[in-house]
Amino acid sequence: MNKIMKNCIVFICICFIINCSLSQPSPSANIAQAQEKMRKFHIIVFQDNQKQLAQQLAYEACEFGLAEGCIFSVFSESFDGKYQEKEFILRQQRLEQEQENMDKKALELGTKNCAQNIANECAIVAGIYERGDGVKVDIKKAEKFYEKACVLNSAQGCLEFNRIQEANNTAHPRILDKMLYLLQKECQRNDPFSCYMFGEWSIIKAVRNGNRSPSSHELQETKKYYEKACKLGFNPEVFGIQSSCKEGNVWQTRMDIISNVKKANHP
Repeated sequence: MNKIMKNCIVFICICFIINCSLSQPSPSANIAQAQEKMRKFHIIVFQDNQKQLAQQLAYEACEFGLAEGCIFSVFSESFDGKYQEKEFILRQQRLEQEQENMDKKALELGTKNCAQNIANECAIVAGIYERGDGVKVDIKKAEKFYEKACVLNSAQGCLEFNRIQEANNTAHPRILDKMLYLLQKECQRNDPFSCYMFGEWSIIKAVRNGNRSPSSHELQETKKYYEKACKLGFNPEVFGIQSSCKEGNVWQTRMDIISNVKKANHP
């Protein structure tokens, strides 16, 4: 047996002993793949004909070790006559149990991933503590995780951190500016929710700065972000927002609100 062959056998034996594999991706590679799956998820999740694929992407991301995938892998169902009422109730109970299991898994994975500075995972953990999904509600802990997510450049982290600070009257313009920057970047990657929220908060910032004119360049610019969000399948009504992409009145609804407030303040 020549020297090269002996070295090959030794290498294979070492790999076997330490359980390494030439074809097995490293944990970091798994996370990278999972993150890519969730990017695709966020692009298609609002499209009715893509929901099954979106759910599959989230489930696979969870299997690859990403808490974000676990949280979004369980889809609720609406009672549309497809099932008998009793069967529907049983299905809902199974989904609730499945969600509880996924929440536990998400907390475990998310805490570990956040400790490794994976930005969106910090935001996922924050949401779990804020909602009390399988844990005691802890707003202070949630705020700390949102803040870390924002520091690590998570658009969602900055969005939620800013929301909590707004509620506590402790918001800082610097956080709002960073949030808008990150939301715009995510919108450029075709994330419909980010496009929508960029439009919302750009208007809020403009109004706070005294700009209430719909014809202004600043407010006109926001229109294209609403339009892009709608084109990508976003539905504001999902969040209880009284405006419709189908009617094309999302931006106009915002301008009407500004005009009404302006009239109320200056009768």
